[in-house]
Amino acid sequence: MKKSVWVSMIGISLLMLSGCGKEKEKETPTTKTSESTVVSSEKTKETKESKEKSADAGDWKDVNDDLKKTTEAKKLTVKHESKEAIVNEKDDVKVAINGYEYVELNDISKDLRITFGDQVEKGGVLLVSTTLKNDSDKSVYTSATYSMSVTGFSSAISRMKGLISSDVVDELVKVKYEIKPKEEFSGYVALPVKPEAMDKIAENGEAMFELPGIYSKAESFKKEDAIVEPKEAKISLSGEGSEKAEASKAFYEDKATVENLGEKTMLVDQKDGKQAEFEGAKVTLNGYQITEFKPNEDEAPRYKNFDTGVILLTADITIKNEGKETLNLGQTSATLSIGNKDKLMHENMLEIKSDEELPTGKEGTKYLVFAMDKESYEKLYHDKEFKLDVSLYDQKFARLTDVDDLAFTFSNK
Repeated sequence: MKKSVWVSMIGISLLMLSGCGKEKEKETPTTKTSESTVVSSEKTKETKESKEKSADAGDWKDVNDDLKKTTEAKKLTVKHESKEAIVNEKDDVKVAINGYEYVELNDISKDLRITFGDQVEKGGVLLVSTTLKNDSDKSVYTSATYSMSVTGFSSAISRMKGLISSDVVDELVKVKYEIKPKEEFSGYVALPVKPEAMDKIAENGEAMFELPGIYSKAESFKKEDAIVEPKEAKISLSGEGSEKAEASKAFYEDKATVENLGEKTMLVDQKDGKQAEFEGAKVTLNGYQITEFKPNEDEAPRYKNFDTGVILLTADITIKNEGKETLNLGQTSATLSIGNKDKLMHENMLEIKSDEELPTGKEGTKYLVFAMDKESYEKLYHDKEFKLDVSLYDQKFARLTDVDDLAFTFSNK
């Protein structure tokens, strides 16, 4: 069974071409919208052919027209669009972003003054096409929370009811967020963007978007009940952002890379492969990268003590738990000894939060980050031997390893 918020839109492709950054103004009427764009329908029987067809077509014009009408905007300009799918799935359930548009509205209804930062001259909206699908034989439940964060803008940007006449969350609310077996919900959500956030988007060209989770129990959004946990994905909101996203693929996924905290320049990109074991936990140093890091304007104050610049060393490690107890992957830490003198602690604030648990039989990846002053690295450290000493923890946050139990040495020579 499939529920579609926009009847005139048979569906949105889950595999469309990548986005482009060309701006285009929508010359759309503000006084007329077809009833078929604001009601929902339910199909009780679908052939395989019709299901495949429903994932092939979409009509962004309808949702643009509707947004322009509900906001009473005099002008709508598409700033950036992407038709590249972002999928989060597991065990026959799936959340997908089929595509999105970032648009600018001008001369908006005064009723939306608060929404757009106590003014109505301009505002941004992220329009997202989304699908939630349950191919399992049991009902599942979704948090249906769609939000994004923009570097340099302190508040989260969340889906807002009423910006479009009807969205997929409206339909999920009616059924108390339940997705029955073999059922699918497809539609749109709209996130309002204040001018201050638009300025940061213009500066950085990217944002972090969070897809909702899917859970096994109604009204329970606990980690232990998650089938598909909420997932963050970097999205481009300008042509420049797309170029940045492509370039960032070369770098390990520490927070500086993933959250676009500044510009990285690769100095060393070294594969390794050394392994060490402690009580059934097999740790592999996959490699390390040393980069020069220039933090952006918002992040720069954090690095005021790095007088000559910032060097980051990011180590990529994999932990395979073949021991008897669950490990706390998120708590995994390390020290970095350089030569015979200096020792650095890892920078937790520059590391992406990992899944907290690593049960027996599971494997997880951790990126450990160390920060150095540029002059110290160039004059003292770059040709020295490095020793990475990894520490493992249990679920009670107790350290399991001692010094040198899981140590790896390497150098740039």
